Amino acid sequence: ATVILIVPCLDHPSKANGRRNLYISLSGFISALNTIIRPIGLFVAVAQVPYLWLKVRSRKVFIQAAVALLVSSLLFPALWIVRNGIATGAYTLSDIGSVNLYFYRAAAVIAELENRPFSEVQKELREEIKTATLRQRLSPPQTLHLMNRNATAILLDHPFLVLKHATIGALHMLLGPGKAVFEQLVGTSDSKVVLCLIGWSWLHLALVYMLAARYVFTSKQNERWLFLATIVYFCLLSAGPEAYSRFRAPLMPVFCVMAGMGGLRLSRRGHAGGNSISHLPREET
Repeated sequence: ATVILIVPCLDHPSKANGRRNLYISLSGFISALNTIIRPIGLFVAVAQVPYLWLKVRSRKVFIQAAVALLVSSLLFPALWIVRNGIATGAYTLSDIGSVNLYFYRAAAVIAELENRPFSEVQKELREEIKTATLRQRLSPPQTLHLMNRNATAILLDHPFLVLKHATIGALHMLLGPGKAVFEQLVGTSDSKVVLCLIGWSWLHLALVYMLAARYVFTSKQNERWLFLATIVYFCLLSAGPEAYSRFRAPLMPVFCVMAGMGGLRLSRRGHAGGNSISHLPREET
């Protein structure tokens, strides 16, 4: 919804500023609500701001639109962060970021460096942080700070391993068929039904990605940069040892819109020169 609502209100820059900015603010507010559900989307609006400039090419309109989008998307999460700080002492939207950073990304680096099982390293880190919390009598916010500090130090010391794990995580996220979900749904891992579902999942992904790629490489619409910015944002922040097929859930609506546009372009090409496409909208940049 955040992506789709931005587009129509900028298609006609001559619209009244109030109406245009109202739509953009609504888009940002929906993004803010999504952030409460999935905190990783906190700054997705920042990644989408350059699209506003590509679309309007007017400094005044761009500034108004950017302010409307950023304020509406960040205000509610900011208030929620303050609420968390007052209630728990931890001024953060969620502790899931610290958990992923320490128990997954840092743990993966240590496991590869020491050639040890990942689960064993995770267990060791849990014991270490538990011991440090008890010995130093740390509050929950202080424990999160310690986890962030230790994890950041490990990751900064080994950037190439971080990049390697991020790349593998991104591939798992984008290409994983969701085998574990299907096994849970069916109730067994040894089933032809699971294999059929996995095959269907890969077929669906291949079709969506190919049509989306066609749209990106053949279209001149500025909207493709909005879609790509959103996808790249989530890939960069989600990619890691913890990533798997479920992590692409926020991206699939965007991919499907792109695939639909790619399919439309394919249909236009197939009917080029005929009257059957006269009802289709013309592409605007």
